[in-house]
Amino acid sequence: MSSLTATALVLGLIIGFSSSVVYLHVHVLVHPAPSYYFPEAQVPASLAPKQGQAYRQLKSLTHREMMALPSSFDPLLHNYTVVIGAWRRPQYLRQLLEAFQEQTLAPSEIWVSVFASPKKSEYLVELGKHWFDNRSSVPVRSIFGEPQLGYWGRFQLALQVPTTHVLIADDDIRPSPEMMRRLMHMSHTRDYRGIYGFKGFHPGDMQKLWIHPERIMLANLVGGFWFMPREWVKLMFREDPVSWLTGEDFHLSHMARKHQGLPSWIYPHDPAEARTHAIRSFQEYMEWSNAGDTTLYMPDGRMTVRERIERVIRGQGWWD
Repeated sequence: MSSLTATALVLGLIIGFSSSVVYLHVHVLVHPAPSYYFPEAQVPASLAPKQGQAYRQLKSLTHREMMALPSSFDPLLHNYTVVIGAWRRPQYLRQLLEAFQEQTLAPSEIWVSVFASPKKSEYLVELGKHWFDNRSSVPVRSIFGEPQLGYWGRFQLALQVPTTHVLIADDDIRPSPEMMRRLMHMSHTRDYRGIYGFKGFHPGDMQKLWIHPERIMLANLVGGFWFMPREWVKLMFREDPVSWLTGEDFHLSHMARKHQGLPSWIYPHDPAEARTHAIRSFQEYMEWSNAGDTTLYMPDGRMTVRERIERVIRGQGWWD
């Protein structure tokens, strides 16, 4: 069975639906990809042939300039699911859920994935508190599993969201209320379609990480969150990654560029309009990130693995 037509194997999965928790006692669960088909989510023919040099010629526009561009986004046709990868920051979960539920363009659903977390019980408590206090109509689904699917599990789940688009988010990003509406508009402009993230590395300079710039930036890879049509998540599994230990950000942008000519962009914010920001403040972002940064808990050699992944991808000629 192709990885493009099926999700990964899920072992001993626990799925929580709002007030109830359903335990799936299975040894191996293989679920075929859903039959949803969204023509508008496909790569436009005019976009596919473009490569890095062509995208470099595009102007790096400000947030307001991006919003002034014509966009094919239609709230009646396009919707999205948020998939949150949670592991070690349960103390911030309720604020994160509220931030997405309060978006002016609200998600259809929010999925919280918790795989092999050392703080599983704390997450269950926080989800219970959120359910009792929540007044939002946006449903929250929780997926608990014992297998350590690492950074990849949330992308495997994203293959099956019931919406046209998906935002796969780290659990240290608390977006401002207008971010998702702006993100949808930008991603549906003619020349700036692609995978959007909150931070990333600009081509030619992998030593400088750009976080929340004021102008849209072309990137070799993006992170913090990944926003795209659901159909594009399949690109991540066209080839096995260099390593399953880490490097999901490298691999996604690489596969999208290599197989469909799709670029990655860093979402720009408007410094004069806080409601458009991907984070509430840089101080809060660093506090949340440092409270459970997975880098601190990975086995020795993780950065060495990431350096090897970069060398392999550069060697294939798909990065400038």
